[in-house]
Amino acid sequence: MYRYDWAGLTLTSDVDLRELRPPDPEGADREAWRIKVSGDPRSGRAPRRWFHRWRLPDGQRWLSLARDPDGYLLRFHGLADFHVSVDARRILGHRLPDTPTHTFTHLLLDQVLPLVIGGPDRLALHASVVSVDGMAAAFVGATGQGKSTLAAALARRGHLVLSDDCCVICRTPGGFEVAPTYAGLRLFPETIHELFGGSAPRHADVSHYSTKQRIVPVTAGPSVRLPRVPLRRIYTLATRPVAAPVAEVLVSERPPRDGVLDVVGATFYLDVWDARRAREGFELAVAAASSCSVRLLTLPWNLGALDEGVKRIVDDLRG
Repeated sequence: MYRYDWAGLTLTSDVDLRELRPPDPEGADREAWRIKVSGDPRSGRAPRRWFHRWRLPDGQRWLSLARDPDGYLLRFHGLADFHVSVDARRILGHRLPDTPTHTFTHLLLDQVLPLVIGGPDRLALHASVVSVDGMAAAFVGATGQGKSTLAAALARRGHLVLSDDCCVICRTPGGFEVAPTYAGLRLFPETIHELFGGSAPRHADVSHYSTKQRIVPVTAGPSVRLPRVPLRRIYTLATRPVAAPVAEVLVSERPPRDGVLDVVGATFYLDVWDARRAREGFELAVAAASSCSVRLLTLPWNLGALDEGVKRIVDDLRG
């Protein structure tokens, strides 16, 4: 069995999750989850009630969710099943024969865990997050808006990536802090080349169905233990205008209502019909948006403008 740290949780797993690091010995009593890869969880269980399905833009089924007496089933069609028992803190995974191991671990780390991690004082956001001078900046926005690219641009300038695509924030007496997951960034090869050129960190395929590759910036090398960092700012990436592209970087404060909706819209939920969990998530979103003002970040979105974008973000954080 392997033991890892993920966002302050201890994971005990029978599959090697090489992206993660061993848990801090001082955190031995923290909440622990068990992960096991074994037989097909579709067999020998009570009938399930399917309650939600996600489809790809082309209409193909991607993820279906069902409830059963033991918890939830997450079915990534044609790839893998994950049976989740939140009460028992257990994930039972089944990898279909044609699914490579690295695709299976990607689904576990980047799709399943973000959905099950939420709690009364913990919120998982679809966001990339970077530490700048000991202050965490989280980037939220629609898929493809450049959250990972911004995080990579900040890492290129020596700032520490805490997580890509899943930012776990925990309530503290003074506000919120980020519990880091792992520092791997998922980028397209052309973006890696444009950002890092010949000095690109070592990278590997994320999954067999995507050309994206995972890199670990040198600022988060194997000897670096990712710290918990106070959440300073949430940046909402403005949708890229097609008809009239913007010409300059703009950073503006969001009205309180819009800031709350930005955080709510970025929150991972396993079961949107769970009224208690929805109420907890909304209350945490209100508190998070109030404790660190939310900014709207508008970028020209060409790689040449990233330097100015990074400068504006760093100045805003330090200001």
